[in-house]
Amino acid sequence: MAARCRHGVPRPRGCQWRSERRTRQYGFNLVLVVLALLGLACPRHRSRVTADGATQAPPAPPPSPCLAWPKAAAVGSFDGMRCPWIVTSEARDELLSLRSTDPDVSLLASGPVPESCAPLLRCRFEGVDTRHGPIVLAIRASAHSELPDMVELGLVLDDSELTFVPLWPNAASFDDGTNLGPTYVLAPWSCDAGIALFVSPRLPEAHVEDPPVELRAREGMVRREGDELVIEHVPRERCRRIAMWLP
Repeated sequence: MAARCRHGVPRPRGCQWRSERRTRQYGFNLVLVVLALLGLACPRHRSRVTADGATQAPPAPPPSPCLAWPKAAAVGSFDGMRCPWIVTSEARDELLSLRSTDPDVSLLASGPVPESCAPLLRCRFEGVDTRHGPIVLAIRASAHSELPDMVELGLVLDDSELTFVPLWPNAASFDDGTNLGPTYVLAPWSCDAGIALFVSPRLPEAHVEDPPVELRAREGMVRREGDELVIEHVPRERCRRIAMWLP
């Protein structure tokens, strides 16, 4: 009489073999189900077969609404809300222009190259797009190391003028003769009325050092009055720091 496989009793060798076989079969079926679900979830990546047996390739993605811009003509670029922003040099590297590849925006602002970026090849340009418009970061490379030795922020003032203001003070920290840059810097914050600059720690030494007086005096919102730049005081509590990398 053949031995039966009962729950709770020692299993004969034949029962164990049938149990392992069922387990492998269940695992194989589970893999097939998962693969089928993945195929249903991604139908746009599969080719279609027409009634006459011909195979059609998946549809091409829609064209980008942004304008193409030769990278060789740009000294910097960064992502925008809809299309990338491009920083270009003009007038023999004496002017910088901020353009959008959005066909509805094109040229936004232009202004002189920062004095710290002469010659222009010493600087690289990055940026971010904010709810108040784009801001540009000019980072000058040190002549003695790979570390930067000056950082400036480009703001669009009066709707069409690109103006750069330094974020680093003249003071710097040194380690074994290497210039590490300043302990405190100015960082851009987003306020209700526009972009403001506030003192922010940069190096660990900030917990034992006070920020320079010259930085405290430059906290606030930068505005242009005639040919001069003025600082308008705004409370930091009503602003939020902009999420961007600062060297």
